[in-house]
Formats: sequence, C-alpha cells, structure tokens
Amino acid sequence: DAILAFWGAPIKSDLHADETLKAALLMQEKLPQVNLVLLDKGYCAIEVGIGIHTGNVVLGNIGSDRKLDYTIIGDSVNLASRTEGLTKVYGVSILLTEDTYQSLNNPVACIKVDRARVKGKQLPVLLYTPATTFIAENNLDCSVEALLKMSNDGFNCCQLQQWQQAIKHFGPLITTRLFSMMSKRCETYLIDDPGSGWDGVYEH
Repeated sequence: DAILAFWGAPIKSDLHADETLKAALLMQEKLPQVNLVLLDKGYCAIEVGIGIHTGNVVLGNIGSDRKLDYTIIGDSVNLASRTEGLTKVYGVSILLTEDTYQSLNNPVACIKVDRARVKGKQLPVLLYTPATTFIAENNLDCSVEALLKMSNDGFNCCQLQQWQQAIKHFGPLITTRLFSMMSKRCETYLIDDPGSGWDGVYEH
C-alpha cells in the first residue's frame, strides 16, 4: 500500500529535489487516467498521497544473508513517511517539507500548509503544497497569485495569533478541506486562546 522512492543515489544529482517534485506532480496528473482503467476493469478508483522530504539518509544493501534490499533508512525517511500520512489530514495530495522547498533549484509556487510537530519529532516542520495542484483538485476559481496571497496572509496572521484576520483571509477558500480546518482552528483559539507562550506549532 506504499512506495518509497528516492533521488540522488546511486548517481548523485544536484536536482534531486526538483526531480522528486516533478515526479509527484506527474503522478497526480496521470492518476485520473489510471482510475479510468481501474473503473473499466471493475475495480475502485484510488487516491494517492505523496510526502516529500530532503535530508541525509543511510543508503546501501540492507537486510540479511537471505534477503537484501538496496534502500534507505534513517530519520529523514521517517519524516517523509510522516509527511505522507498528513496528506489525509490536510486534504492535499502532495506535501513537501521546508527542506525540500528550500532545495528546489527551480522554485514551484507553493502555499504554506502548516507549522507542525509530527509524531516522534521534537523540531517542528513547515509544510507546503503546490499551488497549481491545489487549485485543480479543489476546482478553485482563482489565480495562483490570488491563492498565494490569501493563504499566506492567513497563515501569517495565525502565527501572530490574529485569529479574526486569519479567518477573514481564509474565507474565500473555506470550501476546501485545508482552509475549512484552519479556519475552525482559529475559531477554537478565539474561544480558548493558546497564550503568549504558544510557538505557532500544531501538535499532531
């Protein structure tokens, strides 16, 4: 029920982050065609969540004398897996961490999803999702520039604990699962303020 894919090894590539995101975007682009074939054969359509993280890993033939796999292990792999799991929570098909976003040689327009602390991690991670994919999957009638402004303004207001302003910015996007959830979070904080010690991080 899952695929682990990695770039940058065994052949080193300075474009590993770009190649990874490109593959994720193409997977989601082709998924409707895959589902047509599945439905035609009597199977159910599938949904795919993709989590992307960039970091150091242990790479090589890992296993035992009976079975060896050329694979990767390590904390970065675990974070990629946790990130994939959060696609269901936020209602997006692709999530990438700030490490991947900052590693892109050819930046792709992305909206900030959340600053979150995932299970098993102490440090928070800033999560992004590609803007064009988000617009297409939610049938939004807005430009990438408009989406970036509304979402980023709302995100920044959240970080500053300006809950009413954040709700206002999220308003035109309330039909999406992500921004409906973020707006409800702000409404909760209006009633039960997290206080001055809040670090802007959501605990999963």
